[in-house]
Formats: sequence, C-alpha cells, structure tokens
Amino acid sequence: MKKFFALACAIVLATACDDGDISFNEFNLEPGDAVNCPESNIYYRVDGTQAYILEISPSNLIPETDDNGQFIVREVSLAAGDLLYRAYSSDVPAGAGSFFCSDIPPTSPNVTEEWDGNGTITIFTDENINTDGKLTGYSHTITLQNVTFTRGESSIVVQNRTFGDIVTNLGIGFNFTTTDQTSVQGCDENGLVYRISGREAVVMDFPASVFDNTDGDVNTIDLASAEDEFELYLEYYSGNATESNICSVIDPISPVVQQRWRASAGNVIVETTESDVTPGTFNHKIWLKNIVLTQTDTNQSVNLNDLLTQEARNALPANGLFIGTYVTN
Repeated sequence: MKKFFALACAIVLATACDDGDISFNEFNLEPGDAVNCPESNIYYRVDGTQAYILEISPSNLIPETDDNGQFIVREVSLAAGDLLYRAYSSDVPAGAGSFFCSDIPPTSPNVTEEWDGNGTITIFTDENINTDGKLTGYSHTITLQNVTFTRGESSIVVQNRTFGDIVTNLGIGFNFTTTDQTSVQGCDENGLVYRISGREAVVMDFPASVFDNTDGDVNTIDLASAEDEFELYLEYYSGNATESNICSVIDPISPVVQQRWRASAGNVIVETTESDVTPGTFNHKIWLKNIVLTQTDTNQSVNLNDLLTQEARNALPANGLFIGTYVTN
C-alpha cells in the first residue's frame, strides 16, 4: 500500500450504509499548514487521535494562471489511497512524522480505524512574498470539494470543507548585487559566459557573434523565438558555485546543481563599445528584460522580476536588469 498523508478539515454532510461502529468525527480542523514528509509527495495533519493523510503529485502544485495573470483554481480527482482518515487509540504525539514518514511506523498508538477518501479536491494558489517584496514560493489551500470516505459498508460524504495549506518554496532568490563595474566572466573551454553569486549562477550559451568586437553594436535577442540557439540558465547549487562548475568539461563532484531554470521568454540586450582607456578592448554590457524562467525538471515558470526586491523592480531602467559587463579583446 502507498504511504499517505494529511488532508484536512470538513464537516460530515451525510452518512450512509450500515449503522456500524462509526466513530469518524466531524472534519473541523483549525486552519493551518499540512506537514510534508521529506522527499515525498505525502502531507499530513494531526488533530488529537485523528490524522488526515494526503498524497498529491507535485505537478498539481505548479501554479497556473489565466490570460489575465490570475491563478487558476485546480480541481484534482483522487484515486484510491490518495486520501486517508485514520483514528488512533490515543493522541498522536508531537513530532508525528515518525508515524507517517517512516517505512516502519511506531507500534503505539495503533490505528483503530481507517477511511479511504474518493472524489475531488480543489487547490487555490497564492504567492508568498517576503518583506522585501520578493517572491519566495506559494501557498496552496486544499479544499475537499466533494469527497466520499468509505470503510467497509459505511460511507461519509464531505463537501466544500477546507483541509489546510501546503507551502511550496522556489528555493531560488536571484541574489545578485550589480554595479556599473560588475564583470561577467567567460570560459575558454566551452565558450560559456557566466556570472556567479554564492550558490547561484547565470549562464549564457550564445553564439560568439553576440559579442562581436564592433563598436556601437546593439544585439537584442528574443529568447522565445530563438531559444534553441540562445540559451540562458539560472542554476542553483548545493554549495557555492565555482568556475569549474561552469567551464570544466567534467563536472566537479561537489557542489552539484540542485535546480536549473531555463529562460523561455524575454530579451537579452547586449550593447558593445570600445574602451576609451584601452583601444582594442571591447565592453559588452548585458541586460535581461522581461525574462521568464522555466524549471527544467518540473516546467514550473516564474518571472525573473518577481525574484527581485520591490525596490530593485522600481529602479529597473528601460533596458531591464543589468547583469554585468563581459570584456573581450
């Protein structure tokens, strides 16, 4: 049987079938966050001797918006075993993860009854914004839209009752501080152009012609129409990134890429000027404008500007976000 975890609240609207030993309490959980078992799709909530357990695919938690940019409320059908209600012989203790996340659960308290929920839930998504105005992730409010719990010949119907919130974090922040003197580096080994800030790296795989040594050139790259030829990535590493992570033909053992986001839309603007101080040296200033990043593993998308502070967004020039200057000879 699959492992399952917690869903929440709702009031029992009807009961059917036999009068058996039904001790299923009303779904009246207080609003709150569901707890996620590490590295799993299982969430749970506990209320005394009761536990509500939900398994949900991460794809159902990827935000979707309509043509007006408003989040779409998702409706998800539950398969057998996706949602369970369990009653225990006594209160489930604090730190209940051992009951729901372990391959071998504790023997006490023991399960006295279990109900399997089938039907539909809805997922309403909203942004989580920190005090600086940066997007950090999302809150997903789960509602039991129309769920029938069954146990043997008994059934209980629950409708339009809130379970609780699931919080998903982006795990990236675009923590780059840029001044007019900020440099962008290049790799001799593979021709990549990059900038590193701690665990994050912006990596550009562009044709060499973008950085042609022609004074006064301005290249505007539309990533939506030229995505295969011009690739821009935001990479997030398990530790501080180094030149070897970007340039080496053989990737270092550590740190490793934990998240990779590819620019799927927006513009890169490269403005080239010859140095007044060192003739024959060319400065290529790089801007990122209206960039949309899509995670390569999940296809979740986010606007790069939403990862900036409100102050930084308010100060953006017409060319977009200045990422630094790449120097060639």
